[in-house]
Amino acid sequence: MMNFRVIKHSLINKVLGPAAAGRFHTVGYQRQSSAAQQNIGNERSVQVFYAAGEFSRSAGRINGAKQHEAVFRIEMTVGAAARVNLSAINDPSAKPAQIAAALANYHNASSLADNALDELIDIIYGIVMDARNVDLGLAKGILSERRINQVQKDDPLPRGEYVVLTGAMNLSCRCVEQPCGETPGTGEHFNVAVDLAGDDTEQTGAAGKLGGYIKT
Repeated sequence: MMNFRVIKHSLINKVLGPAAAGRFHTVGYQRQSSAAQQNIGNERSVQVFYAAGEFSRSAGRINGAKQHEAVFRIEMTVGAAARVNLSAINDPSAKPAQIAAALANYHNASSLADNALDELIDIIYGIVMDARNVDLGLAKGILSERRINQVQKDDPLPRGEYVVLTGAMNLSCRCVEQPCGETPGTGEHFNVAVDLAGDDTEQTGAAGKLGGYIKT
Protein backbone atom coordinates (compact mmCIF):
# COMPACT_ATOMS: atom_id res chain seq x y z
CA MET A 1 0.00 0.00 0.00
CA MET A 2 1.32 3.45 -0.91
CA ASN A 3 2.11 5.78 1.96
CA PHE A 4 -0.42 8.44 0.98
CA ARG A 5 -3.16 5.90 1.72
CA VAL A 6 -1.58 5.02 5.06
CA ILE A 7 -1.41 8.72 5.97
CA LYS A 8 -5.04 9.35 5.02
CA HIS A 9 -6.23 6.39 7.08
CA SER A 10 -4.22 7.55 10.08
CA LEU A 11 -5.45 11.14 9.77
CA ILE A 12 -9.03 9.90 9.94
CA ASN A 13 -8.70 7.14 12.51
CA LYS A 14 -5.79 8.21 14.73
CA VAL A 15 -5.89 12.01 14.64
CA LEU A 16 -9.29 13.55 13.90
CA GLY A 17 -11.63 10.77 15.05
CA PRO A 18 -10.19 10.26 18.54
CA ALA A 19 -9.88 14.03 19.13
CA ALA A 20 -13.46 14.90 18.15
CA ALA A 21 -14.75 14.65 21.73
CA GLY A 22 -18.34 15.24 20.61
CA ARG A 23 -17.50 18.48 18.81
CA PHE A 24 -17.82 16.99 15.32
CA HIS A 25 -17.89 13.62 13.59
CA THR A 26 -15.52 12.36 10.90
CA VAL A 27 -17.15 10.58 8.00
CA GLY A 28 -14.10 9.77 5.88
CA TYR A 29 -12.48 11.01 2.64
CA GLN A 30 -15.24 9.99 0.24
CA ARG A 31 -17.98 12.51 -0.42
CA GLN A 32 -21.19 11.34 1.16
CA SER A 33 -24.65 12.86 1.13
CA SER A 34 -26.05 13.71 4.54
CA ALA A 35 -29.16 15.47 5.74
CA ALA A 36 -28.75 19.05 6.94
CA GLN A 37 -30.10 18.03 10.37
CA GLN A 38 -27.02 15.83 10.88
CA ASN A 39 -24.76 18.90 10.83
CA ILE A 40 -26.56 21.01 13.41
CA GLY A 41 -24.72 22.04 16.57
CA ASN A 42 -22.08 19.54 17.61
CA GLU A 43 -23.10 17.22 14.79
CA ARG A 44 -20.78 19.11 12.48
CA SER A 45 -19.12 16.82 10.00
CA VAL A 46 -15.55 16.50 8.76
CA GLN A 47 -14.50 14.57 5.68
CA VAL A 48 -10.97 13.72 4.58
CA PHE A 49 -9.74 12.57 1.22
CA TYR A 50 -6.58 12.54 -0.87
CA ALA A 51 -6.85 15.46 -3.28
CA ALA A 52 -3.62 15.64 -5.29
CA GLY A 53 0.02 14.69 -5.34
CA GLU A 54 3.24 15.57 -7.10
CA PHE A 55 6.21 13.28 -7.61
CA SER A 56 9.48 15.20 -7.77
CA ARG A 57 11.64 14.57 -10.83
CA SER A 58 14.77 15.80 -9.05
CA ALA A 59 14.36 13.76 -5.87
CA GLY A 60 14.83 10.05 -6.30
CA ARG A 61 16.00 7.72 -9.04
CA ILE A 62 14.26 6.93 -12.31
CA ASN A 63 13.46 3.53 -10.89
CA GLY A 64 12.84 3.13 -7.19
CA ALA A 65 11.62 5.30 -4.34
CA LYS A 66 10.06 8.67 -5.14
CA GLN A 67 9.38 11.79 -3.08
CA HIS A 68 5.62 12.40 -2.96
CA GLU A 69 4.19 15.82 -2.14
CA ALA A 70 0.72 14.73 -1.06
CA VAL A 71 -2.25 17.04 -0.55
CA PHE A 72 -5.26 16.06 1.54
CA ARG A 73 -8.51 18.01 1.57
CA ILE A 74 -10.32 18.29 4.89
CA GLU A 75 -13.92 19.29 4.20
CA MET A 76 -16.14 20.70 6.96
CA THR A 77 -19.92 21.06 6.95
CA VAL A 78 -22.11 22.86 9.48
CA GLY A 79 -25.77 23.79 9.57
CA ALA A 80 -27.94 26.27 11.44
CA ALA A 81 -31.70 26.11 11.90
CA ALA A 82 -34.01 28.90 10.80
CA ARG A 83 -37.48 29.54 12.22
CA VAL A 84 -39.21 29.40 8.85
CA ASN A 85 -38.83 27.36 5.69
CA LEU A 86 -36.25 29.14 3.55
CA SER A 87 -37.53 27.67 0.29
CA ALA A 88 -39.63 30.83 -0.13
CA ILE A 89 -36.43 32.68 -1.10
CA ASN A 90 -36.33 30.86 -4.44
CA ASP A 91 -40.08 30.35 -4.84
CA PRO A 92 -41.44 32.65 -7.60
CA SER A 93 -44.98 32.21 -6.24
CA ALA A 94 -44.06 33.29 -2.69
CA LYS A 95 -45.69 36.43 -1.35
CA PRO A 96 -43.53 39.46 -0.40
CA ALA A 97 -44.17 38.92 3.31
CA GLN A 98 -43.03 35.28 3.02
CA ILE A 99 -39.88 36.28 1.16
CA ALA A 100 -39.08 39.02 3.70
CA ALA A 101 -39.50 36.58 6.61
CA ALA A 102 -37.40 33.95 4.85
CA LEU A 103 -34.60 36.44 4.12
CA ALA A 104 -34.53 37.66 7.72
CA ASN A 105 -34.24 34.11 9.02
CA TYR A 106 -31.73 33.22 6.31
CA HIS A 107 -29.36 36.00 7.37
CA ASN A 108 -29.72 35.08 11.03
CA ALA A 109 -29.09 31.37 10.38
CA SER A 110 -26.21 32.23 8.03
CA SER A 111 -24.52 34.18 10.82
CA LEU A 112 -24.91 31.24 13.21
CA ALA A 113 -23.55 28.81 10.62
CA ASP A 114 -20.63 31.12 9.90
CA ASN A 115 -19.69 31.27 13.58
CA ALA A 116 -20.04 27.49 13.87
CA LEU A 117 -17.74 26.94 10.90
CA ASP A 118 -15.18 29.41 12.25
CA GLU A 119 -15.13 27.47 15.48
CA LEU A 120 -14.78 24.16 13.62
CA ILE A 121 -11.87 25.53 11.59
CA ASP A 122 -10.25 26.59 14.86
CA ILE A 123 -10.73 23.09 16.30
CA ILE A 124 -9.49 21.16 13.27
CA TYR A 125 -6.46 23.40 12.78
CA GLY A 126 -5.56 23.00 16.44
CA ILE A 127 -5.80 19.21 16.22
CA VAL A 128 -3.85 18.72 13.01
CA MET A 129 -1.10 21.21 13.83
CA ASP A 130 -0.69 20.11 17.44
CA ALA A 131 2.98 19.28 18.03
CA ARG A 132 1.92 15.84 19.24
CA ASN A 133 0.49 15.14 15.78
CA VAL A 134 3.59 16.09 13.84
CA ASP A 135 3.63 12.57 12.38
CA LEU A 136 -0.18 12.39 12.01
CA GLY A 137 -0.40 9.35 14.24
CA LEU A 138 2.28 7.35 12.43
CA ALA A 139 5.81 6.27 13.31
CA LYS A 140 8.55 8.81 12.75
CA GLY A 141 10.06 8.83 9.30
CA ILE A 142 6.95 8.00 7.26
CA LEU A 143 6.12 11.64 6.55
CA SER A 144 7.56 15.11 7.01
CA GLU A 145 6.70 18.78 6.57
CA ARG A 146 3.02 18.43 7.41
CA ARG A 147 1.32 21.80 7.13
CA ILE A 148 -2.03 23.39 6.39
CA ASN A 149 -1.56 25.58 3.34
CA GLN A 150 -5.02 26.98 2.72
CA VAL A 151 -8.42 27.43 4.32
CA GLN A 152 -11.50 28.43 2.35
CA LYS A 153 -15.18 28.94 3.07
CA ASP A 154 -18.05 28.56 0.61
CA ASP A 155 -21.26 30.55 0.38
CA PRO A 156 -24.11 29.56 2.74
CA LEU A 157 -26.95 27.67 1.10
CA PRO A 158 -30.61 27.46 2.22
CA ARG A 159 -31.83 23.89 2.62
CA GLY A 160 -35.45 23.79 3.74
CA GLU A 161 -35.46 25.08 7.32
CA TYR A 162 -31.67 25.11 7.56
CA VAL A 163 -28.69 27.04 6.25
CA VAL A 164 -25.74 24.82 5.35
CA LEU A 165 -22.20 26.17 5.16
CA THR A 166 -19.13 24.28 3.98
CA GLY A 167 -15.42 24.96 4.07
CA ALA A 168 -12.16 23.13 3.47
CA MET A 169 -8.51 22.98 4.47
CA ASN A 170 -5.65 21.79 2.29
CA LEU A 171 -3.18 19.73 4.28
CA SER A 172 0.11 18.80 2.63
CA CYS A 173 3.01 16.62 3.65
CA ARG A 174 5.96 14.83 2.09
CA CYS A 175 6.45 11.09 2.07
CA VAL A 176 8.42 8.49 0.14
CA GLU A 177 6.65 6.05 -2.12
CA GLN A 178 8.36 2.76 -2.94
CA PRO A 179 6.88 1.10 -6.05
CA CYS A 180 5.98 -2.48 -5.24
CA GLY A 181 6.87 -3.54 -8.78
CA GLU A 182 5.87 -6.74 -10.49
CA THR A 183 6.97 -10.33 -9.97
CA PRO A 184 7.56 -12.45 -13.08
CA GLY A 185 4.98 -15.18 -13.35
CA THR A 186 5.31 -18.67 -14.77
CA GLY A 187 3.69 -17.78 -18.10
CA GLU A 188 1.91 -20.27 -20.32
CA HIS A 189 3.17 -22.68 -22.93
CA PHE A 190 1.71 -22.50 -26.40
CA ASN A 191 1.89 -24.66 -29.48
CA VAL A 192 0.04 -23.57 -32.59
CA ALA A 193 0.06 -25.56 -35.81
CA VAL A 194 -0.91 -23.95 -39.10
CA ASP A 195 -2.73 -26.28 -41.51
CA LEU A 196 -1.45 -25.38 -44.97
CA ALA A 197 -2.67 -26.97 -48.15
CA GLY A 198 -0.21 -29.67 -49.26
CA ASP A 199 1.49 -29.78 -45.85
CA ASP A 200 0.55 -33.27 -44.67
CA THR A 201 3.03 -33.27 -41.81
CA GLU A 202 1.62 -30.00 -40.38
CA GLN A 203 4.99 -28.85 -39.14
CA THR A 204 4.31 -25.19 -39.92
CA GLY A 205 3.52 -23.19 -36.80
CA ALA A 206 5.01 -21.80 -33.64
CA ALA A 207 5.64 -22.99 -30.11
CA GLY A 208 7.13 -21.50 -27.00
CA LYS A 209 6.26 -19.91 -23.64
CA LEU A 210 4.47 -16.67 -22.95
CA GLY A 211 6.04 -14.67 -20.16
CA GLY A 212 3.60 -13.60 -17.46
CA TYR A 213 3.70 -10.96 -14.76
CA ILE A 214 1.91 -10.97 -11.47
CA LYS A 215 1.40 -7.67 -9.66
CA THR A 216 2.49 -7.73 -6.04
